[in-house]
Amino acid sequence: FSSLDRLCLFIFYSVPQSLTEKKRITEKEISSWFAENSSYGNFIRSKLNEDDYKKTVEEFTEICSKNILNWNTEYLFFTVSL
Repeated sequence: FSSLDRLCLFIFYSVPQSLTEKKRITEKEISSWFAENSSYGNFIRSKLNEDDYKKTVEEFTEICSKNILNWNTEYLFFTVSL
């Protein structure tokens, strides 16, 4: 084999796409975000005292239960070819 026999050329494309959808955030989702094993919940918990943390979670839950929010998602599609 010559060195050219092992030469591979890949073509790589990436396409970003944004998606905004109307979404009602459920209590189950909120519970998972603020669970004790959640890094997000632990971060917020570390920045607030216990009373403020509980109040924040309660207010967030109440707001989400009464509103449909714009949920923004970013996708990045990859294509790799020879």
